[in-house]
Amino acid sequence: MKTQTFGWQHILIQVPIDWHMIFEKESRKRQKKETGYFGFRDSKEKKLEISYAKIEKKPPDINKVIEDYFKSLKKSHKKIGIKNEGPKKISGHDARYIYWDLEKEGLQGYIVAWNCQSTQRLVICTAQFEKVKKSTEKSGIMEIISLINCHPESTFSIWSAPNLQIHTPYLRMRLKKKNFLIGLTFLHLGNDDLDFLAYRIGLANQKITSDDKIPSWFQKFYKKNLPGIPSNYNPEEFTKLIYKKKTITWKCVQLEERKFSLKFARKYHETYLWSNPDKNDIYCIIYSMKRSPLAKTRDIIEKMTKLAIGGN
Repeated sequence: MKTQTFGWQHILIQVPIDWHMIFEKESRKRQKKETGYFGFRDSKEKKLEISYAKIEKKPPDINKVIEDYFKSLKKSHKKIGIKNEGPKKISGHDARYIYWDLEKEGLQGYIVAWNCQSTQRLVICTAQFEKVKKSTEKSGIMEIISLINCHPESTFSIWSAPNLQIHTPYLRMRLKKKNFLIGLTFLHLGNDDLDFLAYRIGLANQKITSDDKIPSWFQKFYKKNLPGIPSNYNPEEFTKLIYKKKTITWKCVQLEERKFSLKFARKYHETYLWSNPDKNDIYCIIYSMKRSPLAKTRDIIEKMTKLAIGGN
């Protein structure tokens, strides 16, 4: 079975090649920043969901977490039963699972939960499949869950979004905003020193006739069409770069110096633009800082940029 690796909020997972990620819709109510959700589906149905929550004080009792989740299922499915339950190891953590059965609907599935001490999070996975397919899907689902990496030891973490994959220094960048629309993917990640904005813009062949047209097109396009653009952002002169002898990348550095302002009021923006003809997409990443990057930040920018260009 061919698989692909996805990442979100420092959780890595390998799933079949024909699965794609799904996210919950943004709630109008302000959500807690320390909770989150993402899942996967194929062309027909939802396959797997992962939710996580920051452990505020002490780790919750996993047995109780599982029991409460099963009780919530029982409220809407009175005849749901437990086929099996017990301990499980996930990424070295002591997890607990319930294998449930819904006879009338012909469905079976898993609830798996564990505490990750490395990231101080409670992680809950749920999955379901048709009972008639259990011979092929039951073991595969549990294998996928068993291989979830909830605390990658790599120095970089993966953020997977629709037609966009970004690598950031592990646990140094947090999600500030996202926007996934038809034809546009937007991620805003950042920390105290650096804001990182990534855009994937679809239908490139309707926007540019060649890579050389990207800078002039972008200068007209970004103001009205791209969310999250920093204040006083105004890229002008772009320099052509070549990546791996084939990908043309355009770079623009903007140092904004305000007259009669304090030093910390200066803004530094660094922009990279490129296209991928195979995907028919245009990509843009913007780094925004209060001042020109120091050596350590410069190293991060260079690595993130190379990984973004190489992976998209």
